[in-house]
Amino acid sequence: MLSLFDGTLYVIPPPIVEELELMVTPVDQLLDDAKGGDAEAQYKLGRKYLQALGVEPDFEEGTRWSEQAADQGHAEALFRRATAMTLSTDTPSDADKDMVEGWLRKASDDGHVMADTLFQILHLGRKTATDVEINAETIEILEAREVGGDGVASLYSGFAYTRKKDFGKVAHYMERAMES
Repeated sequence: MLSLFDGTLYVIPPPIVEELELMVTPVDQLLDDAKGGDAEAQYKLGRKYLQALGVEPDFEEGTRWSEQAADQGHAEALFRRATAMTLSTDTPSDADKDMVEGWLRKASDDGHVMADTLFQILHLGRKTATDVEINAETIEILEAREVGGDGVASLYSGFAYTRKKDFGKVAHYMERAMES
């Protein structure tokens, strides 16, 4: 999105625009749609509460709505669920791994680029970042999300540049991932 402020043209990355839009979206508007079973509204309502975007933070309420969206197959909600489980468990059980891979496969099938990358690492036996197939579109999406402050995108941007052997950018993105 382009924005003109004080005579200067600024480019606002899409993830920041999404968060600003979400911040000003009334809870009541999302709540009606979420209660009606709208997975996108459930996901957005979950994010509002989890990230305190225009509301007081409420982990339980945010998790409840995010889980409902994931249960309906919402790609981003599935990806975030899989990432949370992957990062929260040092030694996941085989059943946990199977669940995570199922969520990632569904999100990947729906075109979620980061879910596809993580799925390749976990399911297809690609154990290192250099084994993951990264294309220009993936890097563009990851970098746009990373600029918006998405720590997971920072991590995967680092992975992408590992494959390209650009270790200066690897260090930059890994440092940004650690900060978020």
